[in-house]
Amino acid sequence: MTPWAGSRTGPEEIRQSLTAFFSAVEPLAFELGTMLEIDGQVPAPGRYTSRFHPSGQVLESEMILRLTVTDGLITDYRVFEDSLGITRTHLGDPLTSTPG
Repeated sequence: MTPWAGSRTGPEEIRQSLTAFFSAVEPLAFELGTMLEIDGQVPAPGRYTSRFHPSGQVLESEMILRLTVTDGLITDYRVFEDSLGITRTHLGDPLTSTPG
């Protein structure tokens, strides 16, 4: 498991998770598709390319973000992505990623 994965609540836990993420992941490309709010839910398809440390391996993957918006504020944020591919790339599994 990666150190940034899991459920977080409140600003400090989210800050800790993002700090762990950006110390282990170097974003190389990131793009989101069209976002459309429907009854407070905002799904957003996207794709990214990232280099993971300490392995140095690169992963290209698709994902979907789902934001919940209440009174103009994001109250829930979920990412649906290839968590197995991320963990393997982070750990340096040679079968799941491309060399950096």
